[in-house]
Amino acid sequence: SGWWRIAEDEAAVIDFQPPPECPYWMFVLSNYWGESFDYRHHPIHTNARLATRGPDGSVRLVVAHRDPG
Repeated sequence: SGWWRIAEDEAAVIDFQPPPECPYWMFVLSNYWGESFDYRHHPIHTNARLATRGPDGSVRLVVAHRDPG
C-alpha cells in the first residue's frame, strides 16, 4: 500500500504484470485512513476478474480526477 497526491490536471499511470500463479489480486483507492471513496458513483477498484489485460498479460491502471479518455 502507499499514498500519493495527484493534482486535478495530472494522472497516475500504473503498469504492472500480475503474478502468473495468482488466482486473485485487487487494486482499490481509499483515503489516508483506509476509508472507501464513493464507489456508488465512481470506479474505485479493479481486480483479477474485472481488469482488461494487454496481449502480454500486463495491466494498465490510470488514476485521475476525471476520465482522461
